[in-house]
Order: sequence, then structure tokens, then C-alpha cells
Amino acid sequence: MFRRWSVESRSRSKTKERSSRMPHVIDAEQCTACGACAAVCPSEAIAEGVDAYVIDPEQCNDCDACTVECPVEAISAA
Repeated sequence: MFRRWSVESRSRSKTKERSSRMPHVIDAEQCTACGACAAVCPSEAIAEGVDAYVIDPEQCNDCDACTVECPVEAISAA
């Protein structure tokens, strides 16, 4: 019985952790499409879009590397 509770407890904590994440977003109006953010993203969550770069929230690990690197401050936490 203890093992069952332990497994359930772990799965719940992962779900809670995942839902509390705040992936970053790029303001398309501010983005100059320089690619600096994509170059430093360790999880490869940033890709070139039509007019600006976009961040895949499922891949973003909230490391802030892109936020620090962006020269026009177009990236923020969602």
C-alpha cells in the first residue's frame, strides 16, 4: 500500500510542477528576428516564424537564456 501511495504522490507532484511553469513568449512587434535567442536556447524551443521568432511552450525550460540575450527585450515570461 505504501508503494502505491508513493507512486501516485510522485505523479501528482510532476503534474503540479508542470502546470506552474511559465514558458517565455516573444512579442512579435518588438522582435527584430535577429536570431540571438534561438542561438542560446539550450532546449531548442525557439524557431523562426513568419515575422518573428516563436517559442514552443512544451520545449521551453524557463532558463531565461533567451531573455538575457535578446537585444530589444522582446521576450518575457508568459
